[in-house]
Order: sequence, then structure tokens, then C-alpha cells
Amino acid sequence: MSTDSTLTFIQNQLPPLDSGDYVVNVSQTISLKGVAVETFQTSPLTLFVSGKRFQLDSSDIQSVFPPDSQQGYFGNVFPHVVFSTSTLPWQRGTGVAASTGTDDVASWLGLMIFGETDPAPAPQSLTLQDLLTPPSGIYYPQLTLEPGQQSTDPVTVIDVPTALFNQIAPSVNDLAWLAHTREVDVSAKATSGDDPAPGIMSVVIGNRLPPVGMHTNVFLVSFENYGTMLPGDDGTPSSLSSSYQYMRMVVLDTWSFMATSEPVTFAQYLEAVNVNPAGLQQFYNTAISSGNADSDAAVENIINMGYTGFEHQLRDGSNTISWYRGPMLPYGTSLFMQVPFGDADQLLRYDPGSGMFDTSYSAAWQLGRLLALNDRSFALAMFRWKAGHTAAAALALEQQMLNEQLDMDVDDQQLAVQQNIERIKAGLLQVVKPITENFPTQNNA
Repeated sequence: MSTDSTLTFIQNQLPPLDSGDYVVNVSQTISLKGVAVETFQTSPLTLFVSGKRFQLDSSDIQSVFPPDSQQGYFGNVFPHVVFSTSTLPWQRGTGVAASTGTDDVASWLGLMIFGETDPAPAPQSLTLQDLLTPPSGIYYPQLTLEPGQQSTDPVTVIDVPTALFNQIAPSVNDLAWLAHTREVDVSAKATSGDDPAPGIMSVVIGNRLPPVGMHTNVFLVSFENYGTMLPGDDGTPSSLSSSYQYMRMVVLDTWSFMATSEPVTFAQYLEAVNVNPAGLQQFYNTAISSGNADSDAAVENIINMGYTGFEHQLRDGSNTISWYRGPMLPYGTSLFMQVPFGDADQLLRYDPGSGMFDTSYSAAWQLGRLLALNDRSFALAMFRWKAGHTAAAALALEQQMLNEQLDMDVDDQQLAVQQNIERIKAGLLQVVKPITENFPTQNNA
């Protein structure tokens, strides 16, 4: 499996042209011996560069995390969204420059994260006309529609209470830190269809950890021209926001999940493994004794060897209990079987004494196959290898059939070159002659 993987974080990737109107003028001057003779001037060409604004395509968002409608130990994870376009977070601006002391540029995209106690405002379906002319007490920044945008176009918004907005909204400098571009090795990344995953993408991260034990709603919103209304780095509300009851925000995507409590952390698992002297973590419990001395001794022996009993569903649909152990043992083991094996079932071991299967090697075989197939470069190389051997076998079979029918095997030791040629010609005539005799003779007279 390939281990040559890299991950590169890039501060930002600004688009070559900002959204807006551009005028292109082209002129050409012809000179003779340094003296201008004539100048040709074209008519000005006006064009408009339009970035994403009020809606995103489904292809713009590659993934979100935590996943939509899932629950898990997400309490220590900042929600984030990954875009397939590396310049998307910087195609527009907040109207206020960031002052982080670096070359960071504030992202116009951000995540608003709401727990059940906030609570999350209900999304509304409006038109751009409704968006640009909000009712009294609701703020939305002054924007001008661009070419291709109509006042009747649909848009999704949320109205966030101003007090809540001031508590959870990021500052302009936060938006500069909460977006970046990353370049990754996608050779082993799963893809949909035949299109490879993009190797360079942009990421926008939320500024709040989700509350544990309740549902969280995340809204991907536009902060275009919202800079003057955002709170300061220390959370101080903008003085301009006090004039409004609600802040209206354009919603570009939304998802929800639930963060559950984590009874044992990963660090605690690792610390529990660190015992001195080294030994197994699971020992035979005498409280589960069956009362049969021989059976109890057999079970105690196999558990003390590192095995654990698991439910096992067999190929015929029936269920049983089988033994399994992993490779992490405090003692050495000897190899007693020779590879290769065609499938995992060949590695099942049956103990007639206990009447149970040992699935350890079978599970290891299956895990190894899944890890290998997850490596894109390995899977492609294996496919090419199998295809090449199949083609070579088919060609060899075809040549063998021709040799048998036409007697085309050349015998350099027994016959001279000319004799071999004559023998092959005779074999070809024996096959071709019956075919030509089946065609009627054409009378061209």
C-alpha cells in the first residue's frame, strides 16, 4: 500500500478576477523606422465576472462534517464544509478588511451553529426582492443585483435574533482564520463514477463546538457586506446592530447532527493498554463457570491465550459463536500455514474439541483485502495485471488452436526453412480450399 501521501495547507487562494464589471480595450500601432504610421483601435468590450452569490450547486459542496443526520462523538469537532472549488470562500468579500497581521482575507462564507437551546431559526423561502427590501427591524446589507440575477429569483434566508447573532457570529478576523485551501493526495480516495476526486479544495470551519446530548443545526451562510455588523474579536457587539431586532442571512446549505457523550476517550483507551508487566487485558472470569471442570478449563485456556467469543453469521444464514483474537499479543506465535489463499473461508479453522470456529486468520485476510482495494493505485495496478494475464492466456489459447488446426508448429531441428514454409502452406490450403469450394463460380461471359 502506498505511504507517499502529503497534505498541504494553504492560507487562501484568491480568484484571478473579483466579481464585477470589466472593460477590455485593445489597440495596435504600426510603426515604420520608429515613426508611428497608423493606430487601430477596437471598440471597448464590456464583460462581467460573476461568482457564486445566493445559491450553490450540489457539485460545489464535496462533503460536510459531522455527517448529515448522524450521531456520534462529535462534541470535540468544529463543524466544517469542504468545497470542490479552491477559490470559493474568497470570490466575494465582507466589505471590511481583516487585520490579522498576515495576508489573510476574510471569507464571505461562514457557518452559523445552533444548539437546541439557542434555538435554530426556521428557514424561509423568499425572492431576491424580498431579501433586498426587508421589513422594519430586520437588517440586510445594501446589495445591487448583478447581470443574470432577477428580483424574482428564489433565495433561502434565516432571521437570527440580534442578541443571539452577537453571541455566536464570528468576527471579520475570525472569518479570515476559519477558511483555508488544502491540497491532498487523492490516489486512495473513493470516488463517485469515473471522475477522480479533486486534489485541491477549500474548507470553511465553524467557530463553535456542538453541544453534547442534543441536536445541532448548521447553516452555511453568506457574510457578503456584513462586516460592519459582525461583533469584535472579543465578542463586543457592533454598535450598529442595536438598531435592529433580527439579522437576515442568506442560507446556501444546511445540515443537522447529534453529538453524543463519549464514555471513554481514545487517550483513555491507550492509557488502559499500558500495563506493567505486559499482559492480556481480558482474563477468564470464574463467575461464569458452567460447573463442568473440563469445559471450564478449556474456556479458561483459550481466553488466557487472547481469544474472545463473538457472534458469527455463517454463509447459510445460521448464527453461532466463534473465537477471534487480534495480532497484539504479549507472546510470540508460530506460522503454521502457507499462503496464498483464494478467499477468507479457506482460513476458517475448526476446533472439533469445542465445536467452534477460529476466525482470526479469516478476519485478517478480509481486512487485508479491504485495505489493499482502498488504495486506488494498488487496485488499478492489480486490475491491469489481471487484464494483462487474461489477454496473454487468450492469445496463447488462440495460437494453440491455430497450431492444432493448421499444423503451424515450426520444427527448426528436423526440417529446413523452405520445408517448414511448404508444410504450413499445405496446412492453410487444407482449411481454405473447402471454404472456397462452397462459393459458386461466377460466369463473367
